[in-house]
Amino acid sequence: MIRIILVAALLTITAPANAVYFTYSQWEALPAAQIRAAYMADFYDALISIASDDQDAKAGTRYHSCISKSKMTNVQLADNVRAFASTRPRLQTAAVGEP
Repeated sequence: MIRIILVAALLTITAPANAVYFTYSQWEALPAAQIRAAYMADFYDALISIASDDQDAKAGTRYHSCISKSKMTNVQLADNVRAFASTRPRLQTAAVGEP
């Protein structure tokens, strides 16, 4: 359990600083749902917190509202992204969370 938390913390610390994006296959192969969830939570936080213009700010507000109303956990969000992308080969060649 401690190893999972450590890896999740390292992903959270290094991803934004170095703009590291996993490919879908790398992300899907991560060893635990909690680590995939930590990666998605980091991306989600950036998505709703950082806006370069009004359109980005409105999109962030809309995403935050949607996720908040659904009371979706980070693990559920990651599972939903995984299920959505699993049926769309075009998405599987892109990086998860790449802007």
